[in-house]
Amino acid sequence: MLHLSSDAPATSLLPLPPGMRLRCSYGGPLLRSALPFWPVPRVDPRSVELWVRGGLEQDPPPKRVRTEPPPEAAASSSARVLTDAVVLSRRKALDEERGVYLDGFAELVRDFGSMSGLLRRMQDSGEEVSGRAPSLIAALSGKSTATLAKRLCSLRLLRRWFRDVGKESFALTEATLFEYFEAVERDKGPPGRPQALREALAFASGALELQTKGLDSSRVRGSALKSLERRPEIQQRAPLTVEMVAHLERIAANPLDSDSLMAGALCFTLFGRARVGDIRRGIREPTLDERSGNQGGFVQTELLAYKTARPGTKRAMPIVAPLCGVTAAPWAQTWLRSRAAEGLVARDGFGLFAARLASGGWSTLSLSTTEVGAELRRILLAGGFVGDALRNVGAHSLKATCLSWAAKRGVAPEARRLLGYHRTPGERSTASYSRDELAGPLRELDSLLAEVRAKTFCPDSTRSGYLRATPAPSIARSPSPSRSSSSSSSSASSDEKGAAVETTTKDANEDVTLAVGDAVLNRDSGVLHRFAEGGRLECGRRLPKNGGKVADWPADQRLCQICW
Repeated sequence: MLHLSSDAPATSLLPLPPGMRLRCSYGGPLLRSALPFWPVPRVDPRSVELWVRGGLEQDPPPKRVRTEPPPEAAASSSARVLTDAVVLSRRKALDEERGVYLDGFAELVRDFGSMSGLLRRMQDSGEEVSGRAPSLIAALSGKSTATLAKRLCSLRLLRRWFRDVGKESFALTEATLFEYFEAVERDKGPPGRPQALREALAFASGALELQTKGLDSSRVRGSALKSLERRPEIQQRAPLTVEMVAHLERIAANPLDSDSLMAGALCFTLFGRARVGDIRRGIREPTLDERSGNQGGFVQTELLAYKTARPGTKRAMPIVAPLCGVTAAPWAQTWLRSRAAEGLVARDGFGLFAARLASGGWSTLSLSTTEVGAELRRILLAGGFVGDALRNVGAHSLKATCLSWAAKRGVAPEARRLLGYHRTPGERSTASYSRDELAGPLRELDSLLAEVRAKTFCPDSTRSGYLRATPAPSIARSPSPSRSSSSSSSSASSDEKGAAVETTTKDANEDVTLAVGDAVLNRDSGVLHRFAEGGRLECGRRLPKNGGKVADWPADQRLCQICW
């Protein structure tokens, strides 16, 4: 991990890949390269736009520099590999990073003085106000390192402004906060800075017991909202196209492809509608849940550490992905066999996005979310997809793909919310007792993917072309039986399971005799059901008015998930 100090000589060199865009959102004294293992030339740091001022004690802590290579650079490089030295340096940096932020919060607690209830408690306990104080560590234990970095940056920017305008004490009042927001607006500072500070003060109110009552007045809120009007349009990550998903499935199903393991993890994240940041922290190996007769199924795992987990809880979140994607390729089976052949087991520390070592083998250090996004673009670009199509493709495109398809298909919002692993605040107890609340939404997703395979649903089209009509499958018509035979058949069915019964289903204005287990097509919905006893379908529904007995049907026929 390379650090570039503000007092470093002008001849210092920084390893960056050619064409990589480096973004730094504030003028901190340190610059961290997030990808030190790129085998690329070195460039003079003066070519990097970096605003440096003051010392470490006055400036915000260094934020993680986001490095996002363009698709061309990603495609020209090979798969991500880490050297042993890089693995050790990364682990050491991750351990030290949280300590740096804890030290920063300790400085703020001292500056807040009597406004911080946590400071009073630490003094009463005789603790030294430092990043190693047990009280401070406990107060911030439920917060991620990224959250600490974000909140600390906002609070330190405020403290630096206090010193720049000559205020002697760091005493927060509603008037000074409004003055700061107006100064940011007048100087055309970052439009999100006031709102970020409001969030940081709310954070400090809970974690540091900071007295913030009366600070969030109407004019303070209005000033923050006024700054947000200067923000550019939000650009969300684009979902992958059907052809992109098919390309990933084909690579994952080919064990001889060097990108098979990476493509398999990408497919599991995509069809599992999960965040890459959650999947990379998984410690349980995925397992298969296949239907009999190789008729599809699911691949699933459980996560204990995920973004929406409540601090201190150990409730596992299931991640379930259908085995049948947009092609018939057995991507999940091949992916899990390849992981087993390589000795990759999640509980042993080899996550689903484990990094390959340059010396051979695998590291227990997973690729970051940014690196997974770069791998996704590299694989797609190598598959012939042009750079313009990948300009807005990233790691979050994996979670957005199936959810966006479900919205285009008209799946109910409640089902989509569950597929995205979200729930409304009042549904916690309902979800706890349901045990498997994903069962119904997963059947809808399975049917949606079957329509994509049959090309009756085209999510890449425009609104007018999402759904395409297809001819109904062939119907086997039985001759109309006599009333006597129907009557005898009906009476016999009460004593013998599987015998023919008289039904009210019409086919070409003729009565059709159905036996238990016969296939019945609902021509209105295009769904194929199975006939059961009692004159109903296996799923409990009544016989469709516009239905018919089916003798054979194509492999991609849409089936009722309950009947079959």
